[in-house]
Parts: sequence; structure tokens; C-alpha cells
Amino acid sequence: MQRLKKVAKGLGILLGLLVPLAVIAGVAMHESRPSGEPGEGADALAREVQDAVGQAAWDDARYVAFDFAGRMRHRWDRERGLAYVTWGDLPAAGPGENEAWLRLGDRSGVVHVAGQRVRGEEADELLATAWGRHINDTFWLFPFRTFFDEGVTRSLVGDDLLIEYASGGATPGDAYLWHLGNDGRPTGWEMWVSIIPIGGVDASWTDWEERAGVHFATRHSLGPMTLELTDITVGELPAPDPFAPLF
Repeated sequence: MQRLKKVAKGLGILLGLLVPLAVIAGVAMHESRPSGEPGEGADALAREVQDAVGQAAWDDARYVAFDFAGRMRHRWDRERGLAYVTWGDLPAAGPGENEAWLRLGDRSGVVHVAGQRVRGEEADELLATAWGRHINDTFWLFPFRTFFDEGVTRSLVGDDLLIEYASGGATPGDAYLWHLGNDGRPTGWEMWVSIIPIGGVDASWTDWEERAGVHFATRHSLGPMTLELTDITVGELPAPDPFAPLF
């Protein structure tokens, strides 16, 4: 028992040292959000980026499907405002343990767990999770579609493009400083987002792939972590209707 007390005391001292060090490291890494110059120049650059990634082709695409980081599988009917999200013990193909079919307009839908429909509070919680993942993961897939949404400000910071969101999405108030390559497509961004306490965190935008005229960065490195987007499909709604449970 005395030994356990000594171990616990030692761990307490270690944690007491690590927490301040983590705070100090976070403060050292933190960057304040820059102030940009809004106006016609920023709007023009934002449209150049949209052209470079195939915004026009995106606008024409009804159906989008992709896997996010090997953890979430998405199907999105952009014409009808419907989404399907599956996760939990996700196999190489087919559904995971949890499946949610969503009407994005009112966030209602149908939920299955292990192949069985669930209702009530459990279903509501899973629908909320699915909606949040849809918003987050489709933003990583193609955020350029939001550049001219209501509540979005575009500014120039040197040669970079600062996009700030006063409203919309799951975390309004977020901002992203885009770094651009010679081809007009991004090479990375710096983030000021509510879910990360440190401002100016970098993420790469690399391994670009084209689908039906739309360009997607399929690899994002954030320090030691890498997010990959795979199995991206863009086109017409497949048959049978993947959103049939909603009807």
C-alpha cells in the first residue's frame, strides 16, 4: 500500500509538471488570427481557387460518396438534401454498426444499429452525431463551395486567402488561411477553429485527384496525424436508391 501511495504521488507530480508544460507549449505554438483586406481582390482570388478545383463541375454533381479517414462512410444526394452516414467497426465495404439516413433540412431521419432500427432518444443522439460528421467531413472534402455563402468574409493576407465564417456549419466563428500553389489549388491551410485551443494549426492539402471534373485533396497532414479521403465518387444517383429508408 505504501508503494502504491508513492507511485500515485509520483504520477501526480509528473502530471503536475506535464500540464503546465503542455499549456506553455500551446501558448508558444499559438498564432493570432491575421487581419486581411476584404474587397474585390479577395473575391477574385476566391473565384480563382474555385475555378482551379472545379466548382462548376461540383455545382452540376447530384451525388457524392466518400470514406473519411477510414472511420466514416458518406453518401450525399445534394439535389434532395439527403445524406447517409455509417460508422463503427467499418468494414472495407458495406455498412458499419451504426447507419443514419438524414434529411439535412430538419435533421430528421432513420437510424439502424447492428441492422435493427432504433427510435427515441438513442436515435436522436445518433442522428445528431451523423449530422455533425456530415458537416465536418464534407467540409474537408470540398469547402470551396462555401466561399460565397451568407456570413462568409473573404480577405487577402499577402498572397494568401483568409476565409472567415460568421455563421453556418457546426462551429460558426471559425477561420481558415489558405496557402495556394502555382496551379491555384491549395497546398494547405492554417486554422482558427473552436475545437482546437491553439490558433494557426497547419494542415496540408495534397494528393489531389479528379472526379468528374472536380478536384479533391485526398491527404491532409496535421502534425503526426494524417486524414485520408478515399473511394470518392461524383455523379448521378445510383440505383437502387441508397436513401430509400427515408421514403
